[in-house]
Amino acid sequence: MRAVKVNAVSIEHKNPEIGLAHAKLAIALTRLNAQVRVALAQEVELLAAAALGPLPTPPRSAELIMRLALPSKTRVALLGDLQEEFEEEMVPRHGAAWAKVWYWKQAAAAVWQLVPFRVMRWGLYATGITRLISYLKGSV
Repeated sequence: MRAVKVNAVSIEHKNPEIGLAHAKLAIALTRLNAQVRVALAQEVELLAAAALGPLPTPPRSAELIMRLALPSKTRVALLGDLQEEFEEEMVPRHGAAWAKVWYWKQAAAAVWQLVPFRVMRWGLYATGITRLISYLKGSV
């Protein structure tokens, strides 16, 4: 008996040529098995996607409110982060309905944090206009 080793596959046979052929066949089968596993995994993913239907999306109205309320500097990043977490974390873990509730909570929290800033800004703006009008009325 003589051992033939090809690419970490060792086959023992009396005839070295047959041992080499067996080793090459074993390598080919290993590669084929890997390709079959990949193809099966892809097929399973496609079947699962077809069975589940289209992926749920974040609530459009909550997204619109945030687009209107958030400052342009942080809007794109925040909306992208929330959408990513919605699709990759919340929907698979908790389901579409709970993920939408979660998204609304996040949107409300983001907008609510801006309310004091916006009110203060508009209050200062309104106070400034009021003072300007009073000044103009007094000087006329």
